[in-house]
Amino acid sequence: MAESPPAHVEIFSNAHDLQISEQNNYIVHGNQYISSNDQATLIQLLQPILDASHTRDRETSPPNSACLPGTRTDMIRIIVAWADSTLLWNTHVLWLHGYVGCGKSAIALKIALIFEERKRLVGSFFFFRNTGDRSRMARFATTLACQLAAAIPEAAPFIEKALKTRPGLLQANLAAQLRHLVYEPFNAVAWSGRLLWTTFLKGPFLIVVDGLDECEDRQDVGAFIDDMLDFFGKNPFVPLRFLITSRVEQHIQ
Repeated sequence: MAESPPAHVEIFSNAHDLQISEQNNYIVHGNQYISSNDQATLIQLLQPILDASHTRDRETSPPNSACLPGTRTDMIRIIVAWADSTLLWNTHVLWLHGYVGCGKSAIALKIALIFEERKRLVGSFFFFRNTGDRSRMARFATTLACQLAAAIPEAAPFIEKALKTRPGLLQANLAAQLRHLVYEPFNAVAWSGRLLWTTFLKGPFLIVVDGLDECEDRQDVGAFIDDMLDFFGKNPFVPLRFLITSRVEQHIQ
């Protein structure tokens, strides 16, 4: 079956300007021990959306799309090369955009699977319209934070500390939640131990956000983008990247 025309890839600098556009049982943390009970408590506190990631049952939680073998290879190669490249020479955010049905979600799924296998996937969130929480931003940060704690257990104590020292955090705005539950915990462990070795040998870590245009909270989408770029502007060497896919809509563009 012939492929539809490709989506577009755009890579943004921290200053919001367009740089490139092309078609084409116990876990030890230092001296601390995180038990399975602690992990369960964290899940209970964060209340993540369990069917929002790339590991969801796509039959019951759309979109149910995946790349056929041998398809979208050029686009996947471009994205993997961007995500693997040194932070000194590339940017933190890549936006894959195109019309409905051009394969954005299939590519996002493939990239998430590639970086999960490489043990460099922090998390993924697949928005989908008219699906309750998956079409809103209310549990976006807490879902990513829970995935971060699972993927990088070293970050879990910092997430727990943020929840304990900021009692109103789970009712705070999206930017505050992302800062204290995702960005800062990741940054706190990025340059030590296993993560430093992984980054040095293999490259940065990745978060995949698919279907951002499917989110109904347009104001919060803008706040997410602005705060994300602001964080990377202040932390230009943090080994974390975002792949975001969406249609071209004004509040995102």
